[in-house]
Amino acid sequence: MFRQFAYRYLKQQKKHTVLTIIAIIIAVAFMTVMLSAVSIYSATSANITRSTTGSYHVLINSLDRDETVVIGGMDIFDEVETYSLSYYTSTVDGVFEGNTVSKQYLACNGYIVEDWFLRIRPDDISMLPDYMTSVIEGRLPEKGGEVVINAANTALWGDPSLGDTVALYTLDCSALSESTDNSAYSDFVPGYFLSSVNIDGYNEITFTVVGFSDGYNMVHYNDTRFSSGTESYNNLLARFTDECMDPYWDLHYAFQDVGLEIDDFDYSLNQDLLNEEGHGNDAQAYRVRFFAVCYLFILFLMFCVRMVIDNSFEISSRERVKQFGLLKAVGASSSQIFRIIVWEALLLSAVGVPVGILLGWGVTRIIFGILSSMESLNSISSVYNFTDMLVFNVQWFVYAIALAAGVLWVVISAVGTGMRVVRATPVDAMRMASRREKIYTGRFRAKLGNGKKFVPVYASLSMKRNKKRYIVTMLSMVLSIVLFSGFSYVIELAKDNVESTFAYDRLPYDFSVNISTYSTDGVDYSVELLEDSGYFEDIQYDTSVMLYTDSESMGVSFVSGKEAQLSFLDIHPVNRNTYEKYITSSVTYDELLESGSVLICANAIEYTTDSETYTLVDSVTECDLTAEQFIPAEVNFYGGTASIHIGGTYVTDSSLYLTITGKITCSAVIAEENYLALVEQCGRDGNSTLMEFSDGSTAYLYTRTIGANAKDGCVDEARTFLTKYFYGYYDDNLNDRESTESLLSLISMAGYFLIITFSLIAAVNVANIISTNVLNRFSELGILRACGMSDKQLYSLVRTESLMYAVLAGISSAVAIALMVIIVQIPFEQGWGYLSSSDLIADLSVVAPMKYVAVATVAALLVAVVSSYFPGKRVVDSPVVESIRDVD
Repeated sequence: MFRQFAYRYLKQQKKHTVLTIIAIIIAVAFMTVMLSAVSIYSATSANITRSTTGSYHVLINSLDRDETVVIGGMDIFDEVETYSLSYYTSTVDGVFEGNTVSKQYLACNGYIVEDWFLRIRPDDISMLPDYMTSVIEGRLPEKGGEVVINAANTALWGDPSLGDTVALYTLDCSALSESTDNSAYSDFVPGYFLSSVNIDGYNEITFTVVGFSDGYNMVHYNDTRFSSGTESYNNLLARFTDECMDPYWDLHYAFQDVGLEIDDFDYSLNQDLLNEEGHGNDAQAYRVRFFAVCYLFILFLMFCVRMVIDNSFEISSRERVKQFGLLKAVGASSSQIFRIIVWEALLLSAVGVPVGILLGWGVTRIIFGILSSMESLNSISSVYNFTDMLVFNVQWFVYAIALAAGVLWVVISAVGTGMRVVRATPVDAMRMASRREKIYTGRFRAKLGNGKKFVPVYASLSMKRNKKRYIVTMLSMVLSIVLFSGFSYVIELAKDNVESTFAYDRLPYDFSVNISTYSTDGVDYSVELLEDSGYFEDIQYDTSVMLYTDSESMGVSFVSGKEAQLSFLDIHPVNRNTYEKYITSSVTYDELLESGSVLICANAIEYTTDSETYTLVDSVTECDLTAEQFIPAEVNFYGGTASIHIGGTYVTDSSLYLTITGKITCSAVIAEENYLALVEQCGRDGNSTLMEFSDGSTAYLYTRTIGANAKDGCVDEARTFLTKYFYGYYDDNLNDRESTESLLSLISMAGYFLIITFSLIAAVNVANIISTNVLNRFSELGILRACGMSDKQLYSLVRTESLMYAVLAGISSAVAIALMVIIVQIPFEQGWGYLSSSDLIADLSVVAPMKYVAVATVAALLVAVVSSYFPGKRVVDSPVVESIRDVD
């Protein structure tokens, strides 16, 4: 019977029923999205952990063959796999001290190799982290006799290519004795080694090169030719069974059962993965803390969103107050009224909650698809591709929680709004039907009498009728605007900082190769290697000669106020391509090359004014001068002299060739072909070091940085090439920038998602409070219409009330943002602790974030206008007689 009563009412009041179901769907869908996001984050985090640290739970190192078999067979492990590491050293000093009787060395191409070898089963490496088995070119070894070479040491192997055969020698050695004769090994062993150890025997090994890695050399586990060396041992990876919930004590008792002690072994737990998967008491505590924080945040958002459901039921309950009063008057008990309300809630939940869950699943799927398709996010990490790590794994309990919480919300909202009728007597219930809220007119009652316009005064009084809703709505709107404005300003500062960092603090190239060589021919070889690859353009090596002179001798005319900026010339070599791309001057490259001249940079960068580039040198008179060399690394030391010709000025957008104010140097350029002649005059340049050897000889070590840009479509190939030939000696400026920008992009997406969430909550609250206020004074507005208020004036009244929320929220937000900016700067400006104004990474401004406040306020105004239309239309569409019928 109670279900029939509830069903009949819901069917008759179709408008209220549909609106309530829509409110339930929106609230449950939002909750489902938030809960699903936590589940996806947890699954993705576990996937990233497996990629970076491995999918094992415990790693036990340095096992012999018997220990590997015994430990691998323990029933606490669900899965095990083994690999071996062998290390060969090239050191011969003191290697046979103590109890060392013999040692194995490795020779390759006439050198003693110092390197690691990883013995793996390529078809059984699921628990190893990706970085240990990654191949940058080629494939993993599939059988004995194949090798993957570490790209960092390809030179030791003779720079082989894929498919080449390489030969190595394992040397069994012991302490040097008087009878030692190693002459038989002189063809493949260096002389210093022959005179340091006794070579007892050797074994020649040949391999086919099948790949290059950025980690270890790799061979197949069954290939035991690398099972010895300076260090060689088996390592066992294992995953615990689901029953193991206390890793240390489970290991302790399992080892004890086979007569071993776990603390006697070198082992480590993959605690990150254990935490993600919930293995162990510590992991359980970690998961409880993680989910507690996440769910508390979600519950806070849900509390805000639940007002949507509350408002729908409040409107519905006011429509039914008289009906419940009549039921109680004819004998219905409070418990029966309560059951009818509960049945209404359950019937509404039966439709709204499942649809809300499906809608939440669909929205989550769409957002996940957008993230998965953003290839730019793959540059966040150099270890893994972020989009590959994303896992759409929503646990079943997410939908169970959404279902249970959704039904509970609806029931609580329905019962909460209906309890005043349940507890009331029939007479009181009938009175509630015509009760209207009191208007709080405030202290100043003469506003209308003083000529104030009726609409804004009445709107300002009406918006504060329900102070609780007024405060909640204002807080949500201010919070939304402040979050949007503050977050947008922080992102702007971060992007400006990234732009400044990569535009001025780093080389203007995608990649920078750092090399040291005893001959400038080594620089030419590296440049030619990059050119011949076909993957690079704008290749230019950088170094400089710093010459001491004075501005008067150089015939320099400075812009007023900048006379004291120049004391040294920092002269860089440039080739034709670099000159034509980055240097602008009236002197052509051919003229620069033919004259051997030096051009002086006429523009400069000022860091203290937000990296502003401005004119420094007004003009230069051509002249010849003799300058002394200055070596920055050796303070107060002046080297040789150089005769140079000042041929004019240039301007540039490249930070590499710009003058930086605040320093006592001015940048200059010279044709690359003429640079060595300049160095010969000085004896050395600023990026070379005089090395002294034990035999008394000396030589200059030249340090060079080679910049290069990747050709269009060749970025991945360029990275592979550099890893193979310059492993560990190059900087990926492009990747650094992409990583930073991708991380900012991801942070921006997450931040704006939360901002949009709060904004939607604020918009819903505005719509709710306007509609509720209109409902509460339905009869009042009817009387105003009966007294002559036009429909246009009524729309204006409701719209003005809505706009007041947006204007007040905008003003409050602007004040809050300004205070925040000022407060943040106070500790730095006042020098609290060890802080100073120079520690601020950006120049903060009170005015700068106001443009975001303005944008957010305009958006709030639009929301207010839209939200005011529907309740106003409802009043206008209602007959005046019906509106004032229940007025006491």
